[in-house]
Amino acid sequence: MGSPTTHGTIGKSGVGVACVPGAGVAGLKGYVGKSVESFCPFGFGRIGNDGENHCAHFVSHALNIHVGTLCTGLLPWKVGVNDQKFRRSASGNRAAGMFATDEGRLSDFKGATVRVNDLYNSIDPEEKGDWNKRLDLAADCLMFVTTPKNVSEDRVTMGGSKLKHVGIHTGGLIYNYGNRKDAVVDDLVEVFIKKFQHEYGSSSIFLWAKIPDTKGFCVHAG
Repeated sequence: MGSPTTHGTIGKSGVGVACVPGAGVAGLKGYVGKSVESFCPFGFGRIGNDGENHCAHFVSHALNIHVGTLCTGLLPWKVGVNDQKFRRSASGNRAAGMFATDEGRLSDFKGATVRVNDLYNSIDPEEKGDWNKRLDLAADCLMFVTTPKNVSEDRVTMGGSKLKHVGIHTGGLIYNYGNRKDAVVDDLVEVFIKKFQHEYGSSSIFLWAKIPDTKGFCVHAG
């Protein structure tokens, strides 16, 4: 995952906090049972009443992905002005010390991707497609599900329908954010498929995509 990047509020406490990359595939078990309030250091998302689908948000924090709409770009969040647990703006994040320092220069932390279609559409066409047509059935990858009308026939482009979901496939399990339970779950592939055929319909389209190379990004704070 690379070395942690030091960050902190220059000129205040002088104490840096380690910038810790997401756990990656090897550390996914550590997320099981945790809510969005646990894995998003920027405060985007609340248990029970935020009205957002956090599946791509979880995947992107775990794998350090930042393309398209980011959690930091959606602040201020829908909380009261006196709720100190949640950052209210990107500038508020900076004031709280959430920026990297590189030879004295400031660089805001990069937020994690929050839209399933942004994530899918960012991946090269030859590195994604129908789930049952992937060449290496055991390989780690992303697993998507949506409705037929929300994906192009060539499987290159996904639309913005609310009926879409993503998880991380490894070892026969799909790690994904259960929005109803507000917690990360680890479903067997067969369970994941049955669950979304029930929720989205029997004609649901299941897709795979290669996990992007994101070694240079840091979307997690220690």
